[in-house]
Amino acid sequence: MEVKKVLQDENCTKLIISLDDGYLIENCFKYPFWICVTTQVGCPIHCAFCQSGKNGFIRNLTSNEILEQIKISMQYAIGEYSDEFLFYTVSFTGMGEPLINIDNVFDAIYEIQNRSDSEITLTTTGINSSIQRLFFTQRKITLDISLHAIFPDKRINIIPSEEVNPIIETIKFVLNNKKRFKKVVFDYLLLDGINDSDNDLNQLIACFANKRASIELIKYNTIIENDIYKASEPEVFQRFYTELNKNGIETIIEENVGIELKAGCGQLIWKYSEVTTNENMFSIRKNTTTEANGNY
Repeated sequence: MEVKKVLQDENCTKLIISLDDGYLIENCFKYPFWICVTTQVGCPIHCAFCQSGKNGFIRNLTSNEILEQIKISMQYAIGEYSDEFLFYTVSFTGMGEPLINIDNVFDAIYEIQNRSDSEITLTTTGINSSIQRLFFTQRKITLDISLHAIFPDKRINIIPSEEVNPIIETIKFVLNNKKRFKKVVFDYLLLDGINDSDNDLNQLIACFANKRASIELIKYNTIIENDIYKASEPEVFQRFYTELNKNGIETIIEENVGIELKAGCGQLIWKYSEVTTNENMFSIRKNTTTEANGNY
C-alpha cells in the first residue's frame, strides 16, 4: 500500500492510495481530530448524489487495508510510522457501504477499540441484518443513517437500495435499539426541488417528533459538471433547522470541509493506478519516515 498523491488545505488532507492490486482509493482526514475511512473499492449502492459508485464496484477492502489507511494517514501527518490509532474519531464514512463489508469492518472496529480510545462513527444506507452486528462492539459507536427522504418513491431515486432495504423499517429498527449505540443520527442531504418541500419537512417531523432523534442537515457537493442536482438554498436549510428543533428533534447543519479537494461528502472516487503523478508519494514502512516507491 502506498500513497500516490496528497491534496491538502487548512481544513482537510486527502490521500489517493494505491492498493497492492493497483486500484486507487481515497480517504481524507484532519489530524488528530478525525479520519474518514474507505471500506470498499467503489460502491454497489450507487446513490445518485455520490461519486464513489460511479465507476462501479470492484471489491471489499480487507480489515488490514482498512487499518493501514489509518496508519499511513498518521505517518503523513506526524512524519513517522506509528502502530497506534491516534485520531480522536475514526469515521467509516468514506467510499463504500461499510455494512456490505461487515466482517472486515467489524474486525477493524474491534482492533481500533482494542488498541485506542478513538470514537467510532459508521454511516450506512440501512442494512438491518448487519446493523445488528454493531450491537457487539467493545464500546458503543455512533451510527449515522443516510436518510435523505422519507417517502419510498422519492428515496428510491436517490438511494436505489431502498427497494430491498426500506428506510421505514430501518428507522423503526434503529429507534427500537437506540440504547445499543452511543448515538444515532439521521443524515438528510437537502437537494433543491427534490426533498426540500414543506411536505418533506412535515413528514420528517411526523416521523421523528418525540423520538429523541438527531438529524444532520447536509449540503450537496457537486460531483460533475452540468450536475442535475444542486444544494437547497440557505433559507431552506434554516427553515428545516428551525422547524425540526422547534418540534423537539435535535438538528444541526453539518459543516462542509474538503470541497475544493473533492474530498467532501459524496466526492471520493476509485480509479486504476495510471492516474496520478509521483508528486508527494510515500509508502508505509515500519520505523521509517516517508519514502517514495516502496511497498509495505
